[in-house]
Amino acid sequence: MQRALTTTRFAAPSFLDSLEIQHGPSPLLGLFFATAYRAARDQGLELSLIGLDELAALNKAQRENWLPIVPTLSPASGHIDPEHAFAIVARTGNGDVVAAHAARCFDWTDTNFVDELTSLRLFYQSPATSKQPNETCSSSASFARELTGRVVYSGAAWIHPNYRGRHLTAIVPRVAKALALTKWNPDFIASLMTSTVFNAGFFERFGYQKIDWEVVWSDSPITSGALKFAIVWMQMPHLIEDLTGYIESASQINGRVRERNAS
Repeated sequence: MQRALTTTRFAAPSFLDSLEIQHGPSPLLGLFFATAYRAARDQGLELSLIGLDELAALNKAQRENWLPIVPTLSPASGHIDPEHAFAIVARTGNGDVVAAHAARCFDWTDTNFVDELTSLRLFYQSPATSKQPNETCSSSASFARELTGRVVYSGAAWIHPNYRGRHLTAIVPRVAKALALTKWNPDFIASLMTSTVFNAGFFERFGYQKIDWEVVWSDSPITSGALKFAIVWMQMPHLIEDLTGYIESASQINGRVRERNAS
């Protein structure tokens, strides 16, 4: 039985209407965005950009099937510069949001992902005043200390239960990463991934390149008890390869569809 949609609606134009390719290989990125946009439209969906305040409202409205987003991507965690954060969403023709993914860019020239994580600065502008009373985060990851410079945190991945199994995980997260590349030209795009999500194959589906275990986040605002994660990340040459592979795969699928329709 399909669940009824309970969504917050936001009127917004397609992300293509205001797209400006500032960084990265323009011909490739232009082709990727057009291909991903067409793949979403083939499913009756429109891709558009929203701010993190709208993302938080959507997340709250979908609490039945979407855990709270990490504080990193929540305006309640402290000041977030809208020029360095966005969310991409997919909407039905009626305006209902059925998928989302977000990104936020950090300047970590003098620090790294692991130190920002274990200090809780990844989550809060002011951990001392914003964290939960007994909240801590520890990590045995060592390779992830290479994540310095301009680092994009990518997360808040969600698809409405009625739209799961439609390959939206191949579209929306990649669009978010490609937009992060062309907006901010980061050194790395990174995220946190639970073992359950990893075992379900999302490391490959989201196109990540490297993984480092383990992170233990205790007494977080997400859920009671301890959450265990891996740190996953990619560099921009790998992202370009991944986007190229997506374009080639989509072209092959479209070719087979045209052949079936012609026969």
